[in-house]
Amino acid sequence: MKERARIVSRCEARAESARIRSEIAQFFESYRYAFSRLDAEDVARHFCVTSTMSANDGDTVWTDASQVLNNMVALCDQSRAHGASEVHCELLDVIDQPPAHAFANVRWLIQREGGSQPRHFRTSYNLRLEAGQWRVLMCTAYEEQPPKATSRESRGV
Repeated sequence: MKERARIVSRCEARAESARIRSEIAQFFESYRYAFSRLDAEDVARHFCVTSTMSANDGDTVWTDASQVLNNMVALCDQSRAHGASEVHCELLDVIDQPPAHAFANVRWLIQREGGSQPRHFRTSYNLRLEAGQWRVLMCTAYEEQPPKATSRESRGV
């Protein structure tokens, strides 16, 4: 009887893990779609307030929604200026941290117009579930090499 209960428990845990991964995959599909359209307001809606961006050149903390939006406007403007045409992402890893947190590692590809080389990089995310929606609590751009003429004003993907 105990063995059966352990098996059932493991099956339930796997099902819950699959459900969380599916939710987070949907979150990143929405996030990717917002970036593909270079829709700064939609991109900003994917972030918690307060949230943090950590990159090789330092950290940025956004303590209100206007700071998040201003960053995403600058990021979308920068991406537009560098010919971004379409964004793709691949969810590499998800670690569920119940009841309301998760970690995700994502591989990004930003295609660019005019024959420019696409950008490939990976970014990790600490996510928090707020009012039934996943949001970025902290983004770590650990592999990203921004295009030339990038300022610290516009951070991340």
